[in-house]
Amino acid sequence: MPPIGWHVATAREVLQRLGAGAPEEHLGCYYLGSTAPDIRVITRQPREETHYYDLSLPQSESGVPKLLETHPHLLQLQGRARAFMEGYITHLAVDELWIEQVFRPYFGRESSLSDRFRANIMDRVLQFYMDRAEREDRDLFQAFYEHVFRADPGEEVGFIDLPTMYRWRQVVSNILTQDPNWEGFRAFLGRRFLDDGQVADERARDLLEHLPDLLEEVLRYVTPERVVAFREDAIQRATAAVRGYRS
Repeated sequence: MPPIGWHVATAREVLQRLGAGAPEEHLGCYYLGSTAPDIRVITRQPREETHYYDLSLPQSESGVPKLLETHPHLLQLQGRARAFMEGYITHLAVDELWIEQVFRPYFGRESSLSDRFRANIMDRVLQFYMDRAEREDRDLFQAFYEHVFRADPGEEVGFIDLPTMYRWRQVVSNILTQDPNWEGFRAFLGRRFLDDGQVADERARDLLEHLPDLLEEVLRYVTPERVVAFREDAIQRATAAVRGYRS
């Protein structure tokens, strides 16, 4: 799924499309919310518990209605907690579109790629490319960091306890200040896909050592034009989802 930095940058675009966005004092909560479904990284929850979307099904309804049905009090939130949930909803909408438009057709089991490990790495390489493009505006990401570092959605959100929320806020703050380079990305892939970060398999080692070449292959396969189109579609989908929550 799209990485943390990309989610925050997209959430900002959604606010611009909406016109009347979150008040300045709640921007940090909104941006933190746009990352929060990935809190499962530290809680170890199943994905369905944070994204409300079942990846095992060939077709699954949007997780936003299920989220609101599961926690109906979220419809009554105001202020900082509501800003957080608007951000949360942008994340759900973007991830669902990624599954539909990118992951399944290009990297999933119905794609033309038969090597599952290689397909997963290619998916991650494309995400890295997208995230790195957003992070070229270092001043913007510094502003994201400053907003998120001060964010405090409060207890009203309810389904995330505050100690866990604060731990996640620190994780996101650290991510927003990272320099997206190949060395860091290679180390991340080692931790994500290989036991204890050790690459025992020579084929896998070669793949990780030649990531820039693999990126060229990925962009020939998916095309930069498709990436740009996905970004626009994601912003539109997320904007519509937030409008639905507000109505």
